[in-house]
Amino acid sequence: MNNSTRLSLIIPVYNVATYIADCLSSIAAQALEGCEVVLVDDGSTDDSVRVIEQYLQDHPQANWHIVHKPNGGLSSARNYGLKFAHGDYVWFIDSDDMLAESAVQRLIALIQTQPVDTVVFGYQRFVDTPEPTLLPNLPNKAQSGNDFLAAIFFKAARKLRLVVYHQTRHLSGRIRELSGRSKL
Repeated sequence: MNNSTRLSLIIPVYNVATYIADCLSSIAAQALEGCEVVLVDDGSTDDSVRVIEQYLQDHPQANWHIVHKPNGGLSSARNYGLKFAHGDYVWFIDSDDMLAESAVQRLIALIQTQPVDTVVFGYQRFVDTPEPTLLPNLPNKAQSGNDFLAAIFFKAARKLRLVVYHQTRHLSGRIRELSGRSKL
């Protein structure tokens, strides 16, 4: 990674003592040259902070910081983490997530070869059951901010149509159905 490209990984933490060590281990296993990790304690009431502090004591990491704030929710914690981020790019990682091998290196390689506003990439979801269930991976995509926002609004518009349709189509307790429907 060249010195002009830095990546900040922001991890909001709230009551995830059971999962946070696995998340931290998956990040520590990455090549993190030129990266920083900002852990945002969002007012955890369990042992999350103790687990993080013990992990960092046992596995000292350069450029890893933990900051604390009163509970305000996920968005508030992410925004607070941005105050401490120095990277040109930011990756928000949920505290119960684990990164795939070489995920950071692949992301850095991508943003060095084609600077973009957003990167959307796949993931595999596992369910915390006796037998973890892997769900299908999503396709990777690098795109401009305009294309990213257009895709979000297109999906939102499609969902809005479905919601409106379902709300007008299935009116419980009505004697008669609506006779007309408007298109969006």
